[in-house]
Amino acid sequence: MNLSGWGDEGRFKDALRVHLTGAASTGAPQGDPALALGGYRAADEVCWLGAIIDDPIYPVVLEKVFAGNGVGTGYIRGDEDGYLYYTGPGDSEGEGCLIGAGETKVLYSNDTDKAVRVYRDGGASLYGTMKLTIIEALNNFLAAGNISTADRAAGVSVYRAAMLYAAGPVAVADVQVYLRELGVARTTGGQRLGAAGTGYISSRAGTFEGWPVRGFAQVRDSSDTLKEVVYYNTRDINRLTIGDANYRGLFGVGPVAGAATDTVHAVPGIRYALEAPGGTGAIQTIVNENTAPGGVSWGYGITAATGSTLSLLQAGNGYGLWVHRIHPPGGVLLDEMKNIFHLNYKGA
Repeated sequence: MNLSGWGDEGRFKDALRVHLTGAASTGAPQGDPALALGGYRAADEVCWLGAIIDDPIYPVVLEKVFAGNGVGTGYIRGDEDGYLYYTGPGDSEGEGCLIGAGETKVLYSNDTDKAVRVYRDGGASLYGTMKLTIIEALNNFLAAGNISTADRAAGVSVYRAAMLYAAGPVAVADVQVYLRELGVARTTGGQRLGAAGTGYISSRAGTFEGWPVRGFAQVRDSSDTLKEVVYYNTRDINRLTIGDANYRGLFGVGPVAGAATDTVHAVPGIRYALEAPGGTGAIQTIVNENTAPGGVSWGYGITAATGSTLSLLQAGNGYGLWVHRIHPPGGVLLDEMKNIFHLNYKGA
């Protein structure tokens, strides 16, 4: 790339970091996602992806696997001249980065969405190739804990707080948060929900193949305005089944009768909110994970245009990010359910 600062920590992809909250003071250690209930930014970052390491290069400490890697196999290669190179899953090797003892650098694959952040612990040789088996993080900040049988019957409502942090020497611009869709959106067909109660949503064209076998869906009108959030307990090729009245009007949105011009979108069972910190740099603290934060505006956007935006975050500053995860009373569980959102930003 040959850009000034390319590979430096706190620049480009690494300009915005997402930290847990719940620390005793700003930057103090606090690595338990279940205790991320607001307050001060912790030193510990949110874990999106993890890695199993084979054949380590001993001075190289892996600090972060960026979400753009996805799961798969990556490689960090070092040479005798002090350079490290990264190959992301399914990609080719990127540009080398010179790293000295005690330095932290970001290594980019040829596809620069795929990157890792590493620290060099001492001056021993970097020669060798270490293998990274990159895996998804389970029960992390965004996913929260497992749902027990009792919780499933009663319903689950969990709140967690992270801190968006401008880690580099300059401000981060145009921070956008919105939900990631988990399947291809469809226009509703002849079967649509009534004003209340159970029912079906059919697809006018195309199928629901590729959607989670059960999960959450947003119903939006022709102007892309959110009408309702539902939980479907089964799906077939052309139809979603909402088999319990408790599965309607989730997050307090709806229920509303369907229309022929509606679209239906597969989404995770979460919503999000931003909160400006106070003068001490802390956001509000909730007493437990089942208590809602006060005074925040919840977002349900599924595009950058409908998401929540923070126009500018000055260097060294943080901004609170709340996530609310639910599961409706009686909802049928899967072995694994994904909670995913987009986080876009411009990092100099």
